[in-house]
Amino acid sequence: MKTTTLVVPLSVLILGIATEPAVAGEPGFFAGGSLGQSTVKRLNVDADDTAWKILGGYNWQLGNKLYVGVEGSYTDFGKASQSFLFGGNGESFTNYYEFSGFGAWSVAGFSLGSFDLYGKLGFVAWDGDLSTNRTILGQAVRVSDSGTDTAYGIGAAYNIGRFAVRGEWERLEIDNIVDRIETLTIGVTYRF
Repeated sequence: MKTTTLVVPLSVLILGIATEPAVAGEPGFFAGGSLGQSTVKRLNVDADDTAWKILGGYNWQLGNKLYVGVEGSYTDFGKASQSFLFGGNGESFTNYYEFSGFGAWSVAGFSLGSFDLYGKLGFVAWDGDLSTNRTILGQAVRVSDSGTDTAYGIGAAYNIGRFAVRGEWERLEIDNIVDRIETLTIGVTYRF
């Protein structure tokens, strides 16, 4: 995965910029982005590609260590592919899955010093295409669909002043042209 080539220099830059002490779970608006890998699950076969996300939200502090928040996001899940063999003559074809979606999330977490651990539950309004390089009766095969489905995830963040470096795992339950999509991302947020 090529994510580390971008994340490591970005993390070093943030460490150099941040001069104020870290305050975990502090209330307020935040915005950021992340990069990682998406995995499309269909027919017990995985197809991977690079995913990226932009996000923003607001946190409210509940006591000393607990907080809740709301978050909105746009995710490009990339264009994943799966290859299949069929027949006895060794012919193959490839399916391509291209998805993106807007998410609305509720977030609940707690702070452990400069670290935050949190869970997310929400909905993603997605658009997706399934296409293949095989033709049927001389026609290219392409199926487009859209919907709004449940999503959930977990994450951890390390706070450095107004910045936070965070890693997340999210799962979108589609059960339509694919079974589900999972993402694993690393990113940065800034608290205003």
